[in-house]
Amino acid sequence: MAAELKTGIQTIDHIAIPVRDLDLNQDFYLNVLGLKFKTRRVNPDGSPRQAYVLAGENIIGLHLPGVNAGVSPSSAPRIGVNVSEQRFAEVEKRLKEQGYVYRGPVEHPQGSPLRVSIYFDDPDGNHIEFCIRRREPHDECISHTAFETRELDKAVAFYTQALGTGSPIPCGKEVMLPVRNGQMIGLVQVAELSERSKKHGRGCHMAMDVTQEDYDTMLSLIGLYGGKNQGDPRA
Repeated sequence: MAAELKTGIQTIDHIAIPVRDLDLNQDFYLNVLGLKFKTRRVNPDGSPRQAYVLAGENIIGLHLPGVNAGVSPSSAPRIGVNVSEQRFAEVEKRLKEQGYVYRGPVEHPQGSPLRVSIYFDDPDGNHIEFCIRRREPHDECISHTAFETRELDKAVAFYTQALGTGSPIPCGKEVMLPVRNGQMIGLVQVAELSERSKKHGRGCHMAMDVTQEDYDTMLSLIGLYGGKNQGDPRA
């Protein structure tokens, strides 16, 4: 019998995405979206490698060298950032004034964890969503992520059983899987993965916080539910 998780994923800690122009994208995330600068890292030869910006206490990493892939035709992969009503209005205003294409504001149905969203792409074609949540967490943070999958039932089983998320919440054409603090991992069923999903680039990932008690159990369950363990570089 497989081991059982105690509490599952506690929080989404940070996420890293591919970009081809670090300066352009850093400027967009800081000066258009109003996120905060944390740090910038370089390669051993001094060339730029990545920049970290903050959505509340969550890091969004912008990683070179990026990927040569078109914009995904589906709604994923995507990062959703929760903001206040004031920040939401400010970002929409800047997007409009600076000529960025966006969709929304989109009002979500009653019962959805989200109240309203706007959708747009960063300069590298990564899908971004800014939202105001109905449910906690209400502070500025990474609200949710969304990923493509060709096998929705299998993906739901992986996240709920191997990683211990909550039960899926239908959100339009997506399902959202809540973690312990209310952040969510979204899944979008597609016939074929987009090039944006397949060519994810160097260093791109989502990092989640788990308890020490659950860590070893998760490692044993990942392969059992169809995932791939890329190593155990624990400190």
